Amino acid sequence: DSQGVILARKIYNFIHKYNLPTKVMAASIRNVEDAVALAGIDYMVLSPLLIKALAVEPGSFEPPVLTPERAGGAQFSPQEIRGSELGECAEALLEASIRASSETTEKVEDILANTAIGNL
Repeated sequence: DSQGVILARKIYNFIHKYNLPTKVMAASIRNVEDAVALAGIDYMVLSPLLIKALAVEPGSFEPPVLTPERAGGAQFSPQEIRGSELGECAEALLEASIRASSETTEKVEDILANTAIGNL
């Protein structure tokens, strides 16, 4: 599973194990495997293409892994969820996001520069 999926599952299990008054929303889901791995999460943002891909074989997926009942049996301590493991995962996700934003900014700058001087 991707780091984002692992992080979302840990957060979901923590929140539902301790009955915290909040919900978990997964976004930026890029493929069917990640969407299925997060089935049962409180809210999920999916692109229309991903929804169509999931609709191809309705009913062919396993029951959701994420349920409030299963969260109750999650094996971790509150210290673990706030500790270095979560920090490393969140740090890696932030780094990847910053890198992607930087690359996108550079592409947009190139397009705008070429448009301004008539090279498109």
